[in-house]
Amino acid sequence: MDATNRRRTIIVGNLQRRLLLNYAMHLIMIVGLFLAALYVPPMLNMQNPEFASSARAVVAKELLAMHVRMWPALLFVVVAISIHAVIVTHRVAGPMVQIRHALDRLRAGDLEHRIHIRSNDYMKVETDHINAMLDVFAQHLEDARRDSRVVSVPPSNRDDSIVGV
Repeated sequence: MDATNRRRTIIVGNLQRRLLLNYAMHLIMIVGLFLAALYVPPMLNMQNPEFASSARAVVAKELLAMHVRMWPALLFVVVAISIHAVIVTHRVAGPMVQIRHALDRLRAGDLEHRIHIRSNDYMKVETDHINAMLDVFAQHLEDARRDSRVVSVPPSNRDDSIVGV
């Protein structure tokens, strides 16, 4: 996935999907517990035969008034938490996609590629460590290439003036 498509994509991979599913499950549980705590006690009071019908009518009116005020607020909270969840998981999944891309390029032999993440992304320390590791690998490969050129020089072209040889 190129950089332009990554910017337009809201969900960037299986990791982000799993994280968002986890967020959604927690949100559903919290909303369910909230609704149960809010609605069950008044409903039980309305069904209690010991309550007078006038008391039940008052509870019913309060329940309807709460119902009208609560749903728009709850919808706003669910939407706000959902947007926040997408943003946070994107800050984790985006660097993971970059790391996977860098590892694919490393497997193909490209030691020059480095991971670049956005300033607000998480995993900055991890990507810095991977970039440092790639720097070390590239340096070791360069050293090995230089040493192999020295070893591959025919004996007639070598400088045998090294002391002790």
